[in-house]
Amino acid sequence: ENGTGTPQRYLLADLSLSCDSAEYASLISYAGAMLALLPVGVPITMHAILYMNRVAIENRTNRLGDADLEHLAIWFAPYKGDKWWFATFDMLRRLALTSFLLLFDSSL
Repeated sequence: ENGTGTPQRYLLADLSLSCDSAEYASLISYAGAMLALLPVGVPITMHAILYMNRVAIENRTNRLGDADLEHLAIWFAPYKGDKWWFATFDMLRRLALTSFLLLFDSSL
């Protein structure tokens, strides 16, 4: 209690941080923004990068492409040239399947 009869709440990971403080509220806001941004922003950014390089990816002569594409090869190397977009699809599929698990009770 804080002397007013109201119980005090503290963050379990850091007992010096009150759950009623402005710092805690800002951390909650940041966490919420990241939860919204990352599952949407990362696939969109990845797709945009691949889309900008799609002609070079489609015209590559080997799995990795030329030196200009080598840093992106982890995304497109497993797929045929015209299937450069499948890496984005696969990322979204994995995200959906993983998120689907949140619908179930963890005590099962």
